Amino acid sequence: MPRSISLGCSLSPLTGALSLQPLDERIERLGEFDGRFMDDWVVLAPTRWNLRAAIREVNEVMSGCKVKITPSKDLHR
Repeated sequence: MPRSISLGCSLSPLTGALSLQPLDERIERLGEFDGRFMDDWVVLAPTRWNLRAAIREVNEVMSGCKVKITPSKDLHR
């Protein structure tokens, strides 16, 4: 049984938005600015400490959503 949606499927943007809603909410609570298009995002923070806190939050949310981060896009750098 398939566990994903086919590339180019019209439901892909909707499921992406729904599954990453917890991430959007968590970053908003931090008070940082983020921009996201599908599964790519950027977080802008005024200090490195704020950014590190945001990275911890992103990793926690992604872990809770059981989403894997591509090693080449690892957030621990």
